[in-house]
Amino acid sequence: MVVDHLPALLTGFRMTVVLSLLSMGLGTVVGLVLVVLRLAPSAPIRGAARFVIEFFRNVPILIQLFFYYYGLPRLGVSWSAFTCATVGLSLYSGVYIAEALRSGVLAVDRGQWDAGLAVGLSRLQTLGHVVLPQAVRLVIPPLANLLVFTIKTSALASAITLEELMHVTETLESETFRTFELFTAAAIGYLLLTIPLGGAARWLERRLVIQR
Repeated sequence: MVVDHLPALLTGFRMTVVLSLLSMGLGTVVGLVLVVLRLAPSAPIRGAARFVIEFFRNVPILIQLFFYYYGLPRLGVSWSAFTCATVGLSLYSGVYIAEALRSGVLAVDRGQWDAGLAVGLSRLQTLGHVVLPQAVRLVIPPLANLLVFTIKTSALASAITLEELMHVTETLESETFRTFELFTAAAIGYLLLTIPLGGAARWLERRLVIQR
């Protein structure tokens, strides 16, 4: 019975929640930094930011996780599975968040930039105080999808032995062979995270649309 393994599943579920929330938070910070660099006046800075985005976006996340967990020790750097998973998911989600935010920034009327500069704000201040808040409103749906994507991608951390929900489920399945029951329970666990997040994003989108 699945209920017999509920404590282990809940432990894995808690790890998934912590990993997902931390990765989403750090990924948002990474995305904000990259979008600022991506929109910098300096062409070399824009090029470097674009290279970082394209690199992490096009290298599969599983390869990145393997590199952090199995490759870095060859270079004398040893991180725990949790650190590797957090770094990997944060960077991977961060580059997508950066591109989503950039599309929102480009959709904001150019007059908003001019208005901010006209009242004495610097380019960075105009971006942070005038343009970016409007851009976020425009890209709430894709940002919410990226957060859900981060939660689902966290399951790949099982490949580097992190004791999150998927890894615990796979371990229990190999011991009990109750494939259907255990993976159904795992699916319910992920749904408990992703469905409320989607609902919150829709509520926030409607609220911001009303305020505009």
